[in-house]
Amino acid sequence: MKYRIPNETIEEVRKAADIVEIISSRIHIKKVGNAYKAKCPFHAEKNPSFFVHPDRQIYKCFGCGKGGNVFHFLMTFEGITFIDAVRHLADRYGIRLGVDGRNHEKYRQKNIEVFQLLQWAAKYFQDNLYSSKWHRAREYLDQRKREASLNQRERCKVRKSNIERFISFNSSTEKTKCEKI
Repeated sequence: MKYRIPNETIEEVRKAADIVEIISSRIHIKKVGNAYKAKCPFHAEKNPSFFVHPDRQIYKCFGCGKGGNVFHFLMTFEGITFIDAVRHLADRYGIRLGVDGRNHEKYRQKNIEVFQLLQWAAKYFQDNLYSSKWHRAREYLDQRKREASLNQRERCKVRKSNIERFISFNSSTEKTKCEKI
């Protein structure tokens, strides 16, 4: 199930995670002054150019330019997604990840409306592609040697002026629905 992790929870996980602990559990780092240094795990090098700054909870490699926070390090080092990095750290630090039910339903409903609107728009452009007003678009597609079935499968690319024409063509209730989204 896909869900949204609340920003407050992500921030709680980020604050709980110690970047020095996370990075030192994966590579050897050495304390130098207020920071830690190591050979970068992301590229081959002879001299250490990878620095971890515990006061700012960030890392930076001056050799390859990679840097970021604890989430970014895990994503890059482990090859995982942001959500997986948050889950990994939440498990490690005993933070419960909950579904933001309010926002989940709101985003789910908005996604459904956007998807329906896009389907509706695609049908509009497909239906009108073969009208007399759109002969230039057909000529262009013919010039590109596209088959009619391919046009319908791939859908036409839409310019802003066509979207505005599409919205003005339809009823005001549908236009209002578009503006909400």
